[in-house]
Amino acid sequence: WDAALNRLQVYLEQAEKGVCGNNIAFDLDMLEHTRDFKVKLTGIHDVGLIWSQAKQYKMPSQKQLVANELDGYRYLVYDPSREQDLGLLANYNAEDVIFSIRLFRKGIRLLRPKTQDLVTRVLGPVSLCLRQITSGGFHIREDYRRAKIVEYKQRRAQVIADWRKADPRFIPTEHESGKGIKRYLFDVCGLPVLETTDNGSPVTDKSALKQWIRDGATQLQHTLDMREIDKVLSTYLIPYDDFVDGNSRIHSKYNLATDSGRPASSKPNVQNIPRPPEIRDLFGVPAGSVMMEADLNQAEFRIMVCLAQDETGIAGYLRGEDAHITTAKQFAPVPTKEQRFHAKPINFALLYGGDWFNVQRAARDDFGLDWGQTDCQSFTAGFFNTYARLPAFHTNSKVRLIENRGWFESVLGHVFHYNDWNHPNKGTQDHAFRAALNSEAQGPSAQICFAIMVQARRLLDAKGMTTVRFINTVHDSILLEIPNPVWAPDVVAVFEEARAIVYEWVKAWFVVPLVLDYKRGESWGSLEEYTL
Repeated sequence: WDAALNRLQVYLEQAEKGVCGNNIAFDLDMLEHTRDFKVKLTGIHDVGLIWSQAKQYKMPSQKQLVANELDGYRYLVYDPSREQDLGLLANYNAEDVIFSIRLFRKGIRLLRPKTQDLVTRVLGPVSLCLRQITSGGFHIREDYRRAKIVEYKQRRAQVIADWRKADPRFIPTEHESGKGIKRYLFDVCGLPVLETTDNGSPVTDKSALKQWIRDGATQLQHTLDMREIDKVLSTYLIPYDDFVDGNSRIHSKYNLATDSGRPASSKPNVQNIPRPPEIRDLFGVPAGSVMMEADLNQAEFRIMVCLAQDETGIAGYLRGEDAHITTAKQFAPVPTKEQRFHAKPINFALLYGGDWFNVQRAARDDFGLDWGQTDCQSFTAGFFNTYARLPAFHTNSKVRLIENRGWFESVLGHVFHYNDWNHPNKGTQDHAFRAALNSEAQGPSAQICFAIMVQARRLLDAKGMTTVRFINTVHDSILLEIPNPVWAPDVVAVFEEARAIVYEWVKAWFVVPLVLDYKRGESWGSLEEYTL
């Protein structure tokens, strides 16, 4: 067996060779762990990912693909690990291999050249990187997490006590959530309804609470505080009891078959972790190691100005300017890092077709500015005067989706069908148009990040740094666990080399610099900027 694997490894590591199969990354990862079989592959062809692009399958099984796209199995085994009939099992395995090849050949021919390039160059190879993240896990600082559970429960009890002290009419438990909080707000406190949902129910979200606080109902600050505490406890602190293994690691699963082309994370979701350091510091590295983040600088904004061929945006990036600082200066003449961070949602809202009311909410909630409609409309008009090609790009994106009857294809070849493009409900239809517009930049941003990850993995392995782990990816950033901190400069050099390789792939349309920013530290929330 070992001799056969050695011969197979030599064969597969030839540049023109590769492997194909459904969820092939899982098989390769299992072989590495159970048979110490680690092969440096150039070609990883996942038929499930190919068919997700060709016919919009969502994580299909091979049995499903064979039944729908071929002529079905003759020798069908539902659970190979328990099958006792060795003859049937051998025939099933042989047929499985043949069907993998047939599915690959049929599926790849259904794809346009750009999409073929995307699945073979990026999606197949990165599926193995993501599978290795899943199997290797993301280190949790368990002592820190346990201490935070105790601390947050105490903080919650104090918030409830302070709320009761500020307003004796408040009844703990009864008025904390659901119908009870609405009775408290509208019946007990007599507050006006600011906005209603589609079904006529009063809105009681964060924005509404902040408005009532500004109008004098200051006790509602305790409501906001309680909600934040509850979210952290119920989403990040307590549920991890079900996911942390004996080595203090969680093993999130990643899905590449999404509408936008961004990866999705589940069980647990490690891509929606709030930015406050107190929460992100749940995630760290073992003692003696160092964590590093490689983050694409303003990737989505850069992509949008390139796709729109916006002269102002392109010129600004060629000069090394920062679009978020430019926006933040409209609210604060010398913006801090925090104010720059708060400017990002405004930029993204307008970048993806938002309007003045998005600006008003951000100005009020994040900068404490009571801007009226006229001020916000003026700001919005100024933004689109600055980036004058964006409105036409927004319109053209919608027109293309209509002309293609809901079919969307990104600049890198990602394909998705938005079923609601002609929905009779205008709100539902508009949601499809916005989702497609978002995908114009969000998908390519993530896929450029994937391509860098693939190239960096190959370079790290070639340079003897095989123990450097990828431990998470969030949209257009990559988190790494480096076992020897002395390697940090070498890892950055590898990523810069990978970035340069990937830039050659996209430079025909990505006409501004492709920039990576780096941070390092011992936990995610405490990373600090790192330069060579």
